[in-house]
This record gives sequence, structure tokens and C-alpha cells, in this order.
Amino acid sequence: MTMSTNEGTKTSRVGESRKEMKMRGKMKGSIDEMVDQLNNRLLKLNLWEPMNEGKKTRRGGESRKEMKRRGKMKGSSEEMVDELSNRLQKLDLSRRLGATGTGLVYSDIFTHHQHPWRPSHKESPLRVTFIMKELETLGLLSHCIRVEPREATGDELLLIHTKPYVDIMKSTQTMSESELETLSIDYTYVYLHPESFKVSSSAVGALLQLIDRVMTSELRNGFSVIRPPGLHAEANGESSFCVFNSVAIAARYAQVQHSVSRVLIVDWDVDHGFGTQRIFQEDPSVLYFRIHSSTWDQRDESDRMFSSSRRAEGRTINVAWNKRGMNDADYYSAFTQLLEPVARERLPEVKSEGDIR
Repeated sequence: MTMSTNEGTKTSRVGESRKEMKMRGKMKGSIDEMVDQLNNRLLKLNLWEPMNEGKKTRRGGESRKEMKRRGKMKGSSEEMVDELSNRLQKLDLSRRLGATGTGLVYSDIFTHHQHPWRPSHKESPLRVTFIMKELETLGLLSHCIRVEPREATGDELLLIHTKPYVDIMKSTQTMSESELETLSIDYTYVYLHPESFKVSSSAVGALLQLIDRVMTSELRNGFSVIRPPGLHAEANGESSFCVFNSVAIAARYAQVQHSVSRVLIVDWDVDHGFGTQRIFQEDPSVLYFRIHSSTWDQRDESDRMFSSSRRAEGRTINVAWNKRGMNDADYYSAFTQLLEPVARERLPEVKSEGDIR
């Protein structure tokens, strides 16, 4: 009998092979043991409440309620095994462990977003072309599986951003240079280009492409070379070179599209990713780990002592360097001594490394 990995649906038993029929017979023969085994596995994964509430008593000491429950379990044993098996099948643990390959998303589209009236602006196409050149020089491109980006849909952008904001960004495609400059003034350290909406949507779609392939075990992990960055973009506006918060949308997409319940976002940069933090700081399902310089960014919310509300307490961790010139050993220490223990305790289903600027 075959089961689809994602939907958990079953095919008709008419198509069962002899091997599958034999397997079903064995399942029936040891039904109590199998239910206990599946129960234990699901309990460890926090996906199931124990059917016997974790208590094993002698049958002679069972209450009428417990005997009635046992009778119901026997009466629907085959359906129960099917349901439990489907839950385990949806996890697809063996397939995920066997996933291989690192996906790489890049396209020339990410060079099209550029400052219309100040070509020397530091947030320029050179940022992605330099990265790709270095990857090629180091011989890493040949070890990656290329993945083509796509534009994010309107609904996907709305997973994080407000509709009025998305509509304004969409309207920039037909604006004149003077109109773009006027609109840019409404935001902080932002410039807009007639192709900014398309490029920014493609940056989001690039991450969603990787999420889909990793979650379906086509790839083990992925790396995206995209721009503009997104760590400062908030739900209702852009800021500091960022238009759409690609990582935030990707995290929410994984939760909505792939039923992920726990996400870890690791972000490091000289300044603080306040956009991503503000989006998730009241959300207990997302752990945001951020490394930045407190000498560069001195907002209260970027301080190491910042704490979210009780509902999401401990889900925002700021590592704020109090001096400049931190080296590889400092970052290695932060990752191994702080991040790794937290990640092991949290056991995220998706790990996303944020914008590196």
C-alpha cells in the first residue's frame, strides 16, 4: 500500500502486493505492541497524547472507564494503526535524513535594482556579482545545485506585509524618476527603481524556492545570493535599503505551506535587524538570534537585555558586541557557546540565516 508523503492519503487495498498484505497481517497480529511503539515515537516528537495517559496497570486493576477505553481501542485498532502510521509517514524522517545537495539561487535579475540618481550608492549590484565571482574562484559553484528564482505572489508578500504597502511598491513600476525620488523620501535610507518591485519580489521567491526543495527533501540546504536585503523591512514599510523582508516571509511560508511549527532565524550584521525582530518578537514559534555591534546600533530593542513579552519570552536573543574589530574567533564562540545550545534545546524544523550585509 502506498501513501503520499505530504497528503497522508491512501490508495485502494486492491492494489496491495503480497508483501504488503503480509506486512498488514503482521501488523494485525501485534497490534497492541505496535500501538505502544508508535505512541512512544510520537510522544518523543510531541505529536501525540498518550492513549493510556502514560500509565500501565494490571488489567485486573483497570477501572470501568479504562476497560471501556481498551475495548474501543481494540474495536478500532486497524483504523488507529492507519492514523498513526500516516502521521509518521507525513514526517518522512528517513527521506529527510537522506536529502543531499546544497541549492544555490542567483539570477542577473538581482543586478537590476540600482540607484537611479546616485550610481555610486553602496547598496549596488556589485554586492551580488562579487559574491558569485568569489564562489567561482573558490570552486564552490560546481558543488551546488542551481535553482532558478521566481517572483513571489501577492498572497505570499501579504504573509508579512500589509496590503497598502505592497500596493504602493507595486505601483513604483510605472513611476517616473522624480516620483520615485519623492516616494523614497517617505522612507529611511531607501531608494527605488522602476524594477525594484520585480527584483524584490524575486528575492522573496528565491527563498521560497529553496524552502520548497528543502522541505520536500530535494535538497539538504540552500544558499541564496539576492538583493535588495530585507532585514530592516517591517510589515508596513521599507527601511535602510530593504523593500520586502525576504527571510520573514520565508519563515512564515514554511509554517503555512509546510506545517512547520518551529523556526530559527540566525542573523548577523554590523547593525541590528530591527525589522525582522519587530515582526516576530511576540511570536513564540520563531526564535530570532541576532549578532550585531552595539557601537553601531544603540536602540534599546537591540540591546542584549531586550526581552519580548511573556508569551514569547526568550524567543529574541541579541548578541551585541560592545567594541569594533571582532574576529572569526569571536563569532565562532558566539555560535558554539550561545547559538548551538539554544538551537539544540529549541530543535527548529527550519533554520534560516538572515541577511549578511
